Amino acid sequence: MMRLVAGYGPQHRGGGSRETRAWERQLIEVLLADPARVPAAAAVVTLGVMTDPALQSILSTLYAIRAGGGVPDIYALRDRLFQRDDLPDTVALAERLHDAGVEMGSEPEERAEWFDRLMKKFTALRAEASRIRPSKSTPSAETRSGDGRGVGQGA
Repeated sequence: MMRLVAGYGPQHRGGGSRETRAWERQLIEVLLADPARVPAAAAVVTLGVMTDPALQSILSTLYAIRAGGGVPDIYALRDRLFQRDDLPDTVALAERLHDAGVEMGSEPEERAEWFDRLMKKFTALRAEASRIRPSKSTPSAETRSGDGRGVGQGA
């Protein structure tokens, strides 16, 4: 059973009034507990879907560690975050999320199921976002004339 992270308060919500979605925290928990899943998450989860700046920073840093050839685990994350003076609370948050992730899935199958549910959620969010955004293949008013000039513009 998934639980929310204790001690996760307003200071980690970017000062805004919106609540951080539980699945964002859970994604970070599972990735910190099981860094081998970072590549699979990167294929599905974009940074733009993260509403919490601290969680987005953690995810971005995990992706960057992996892209640089490192192992995106709590140790590499902590090292990177300590280098950035503007994020001292993020290190403590990452450690709490790591601990929660380790406690969450004691069996590999349990963590795999948890991760799969999260990937389905993020896939659904991506599909919903693509339905809401207008298609890029729809011609704009400027190019509908077919000659690159705006509609109604003569030679």
